[in-house]
Amino acid sequence: MMAWIFAWLSSTLGCGPSGEPGSKSAPPLRYFDLLRRAPQGQRAIRVVAAEGDYRPALVTGGTSTTPLASVVVGADCRMRVGLYLEAAPESREATAVEFRVWRLGEDGRSALFQEILEIDPVNAPTWHDRSFALDRHEAELVELELESKPLAREGSGVSFVAWGSPHLACAGPAPVADLAASDGQATRPNVVLISIDTLRQDRLGLYGHCRDTSPVLDEFAEEAVIFDQAFTVAPSTLPAHASLMTGLYPEEHGAGDTSGRDPLPDHVPTLAERLRAEGYRTIAHTAGGIMGAKSGLGQGFEIYRAHTRASLRSLLPSIFEDLANAVSQAPTFLFVHTYDVHGPYIQPRAERVFEPSDCDVRIGPVEWARIGAIEYHDHQLFERFSDLDEVTAAYDSGVHYVDAEIGELFAYLRSVDLFENALIIVTSDHGEALYDRGVYVGHTYTLHDPLLRVPMLVRLPGARQRGRVDELVDSVDLMPLILDEIGLDTRSPLSGSNPLARMRGELPSRTFVRGEARHSGSLYARSHRFKVISGGHSPGDSRAAVPPRLLDRHQSGAQWYRLKNDPGERQNLVWAADSDIPELQALVEVLAGLSWDRRSAVAAPQQSEAEAEELRALGYTE
Repeated sequence: MMAWIFAWLSSTLGCGPSGEPGSKSAPPLRYFDLLRRAPQGQRAIRVVAAEGDYRPALVTGGTSTTPLASVVVGADCRMRVGLYLEAAPESREATAVEFRVWRLGEDGRSALFQEILEIDPVNAPTWHDRSFALDRHEAELVELELESKPLAREGSGVSFVAWGSPHLACAGPAPVADLAASDGQATRPNVVLISIDTLRQDRLGLYGHCRDTSPVLDEFAEEAVIFDQAFTVAPSTLPAHASLMTGLYPEEHGAGDTSGRDPLPDHVPTLAERLRAEGYRTIAHTAGGIMGAKSGLGQGFEIYRAHTRASLRSLLPSIFEDLANAVSQAPTFLFVHTYDVHGPYIQPRAERVFEPSDCDVRIGPVEWARIGAIEYHDHQLFERFSDLDEVTAAYDSGVHYVDAEIGELFAYLRSVDLFENALIIVTSDHGEALYDRGVYVGHTYTLHDPLLRVPMLVRLPGARQRGRVDELVDSVDLMPLILDEIGLDTRSPLSGSNPLARMRGELPSRTFVRGEARHSGSLYARSHRFKVISGGHSPGDSRAAVPPRLLDRHQSGAQWYRLKNDPGERQNLVWAADSDIPELQALVEVLAGLSWDRRSAVAAPQQSEAEAEELRALGYTE
């Protein structure tokens, strides 16, 4: 069984462990400790992006020697690290740097790894993943050192080098607790919630996509309950995730209510708070941005890591480390969030697995130019593409990329016995418009199904229930589902209910789901057969926040659709003579009972320029 022991980057702070190997009194200094403790002006720890592959890394100049924290090396350990080299702008010839990893001992230094990495100034730099053995079979406390040294060449120069996410992986006993409690009774199951930001349901193979984008999730779904009728309550990140975490609708929890970035108020109870009160270890890793520390979504999490647009691939070592350090008999709640599918659809070069094909739609140069003229699309960096088919192929490559990384996460959970008896949920906060209706590529402003329909896969402990389900479900149903299925009561005020209990006949089925688009002021309600969308804010309303050229293009008036005959929502029947259908009128009455005359109790947080730039890169322009 593989157990992962992680030694994160350490500067010369002298904070390695003391005492016997494996001492819990002074664990190895980790990457996140460095962010808080490294003296200003010393070696930089930051996210480095290479062709869409975002990784937290130690960044240095050309020549550098960096001690790592002392680490306990056991049986069959391997070190894994990404190497990165960027040539100086004035370089005319190939630039080369020698990378070495040294082992420090009483007899001096011995080289564990050595490589000369070369980059031509005309080629874009990329990550080079390396793995090498430390060749030990007994536990031993060792010191490691990273060294980089440019090789002098006329006409060449180094801008900087980076060591991406150095960590150790060692074979040995799993560093997890026995699943039995001290009194002999089984503990509650672990809970794993994975949110793939901006993943629309129909781009997964298990939901019928024409590309093989999701082999891992397709296999996972064979042991899960697949909700075919799963919807979000909002096509934007913060209010949707707040509903996932509270079981409340946006107007009830207030997150993102007035500016789109208002944090979740402290007084609103969360899933993490509830589980922590029941003895769970609560750990979250998000990709930052809207999901950063100022979102309010960290309430109840013992550990809340808000990374800066880092890929899930680069987060995995830190996730594994936090799980390995959670050595107790308490069950764990792990929340993982990633932007790997989010615009501007950039992946590492090796992960661009799809080219335009019959799966994609071409729209021609005139319409493509019109898309480029919409200022909302600036963050999408469409100058990289020549037509819409290249955009959708890039989106699908992102789905395939994150699918593979989820496979790595699942493999680790299995290796430490945290998979089989866990409640594991894979979903998304919202989908993505891929110019399906000739409006825009993105999300936030409209309420048609490409933005609202999300995947929801629920694997119960032991895979005790599986199959496809037609029950209507939305974001507010997730928290009651989790609480109910792990044996906790749901008596706290929740707007949703457990859809699995509804399937079992323990609760009445839902007849509709609903949600909102704050920026445009529209609301929606839908049943299996019908969908109603209200008109948005009137022109000039200060609450409206739709980019002008986008507002001119999208349908902002009242709409209703007969979904059985028109699943693509192409024919607006708002003026149809048969609009007095009782089921349709019930949906209209649902929307009539909702009001926009509300205010969030918490103002939007102040942002640094770096935070604002991170949000602009994700398309948040307010």
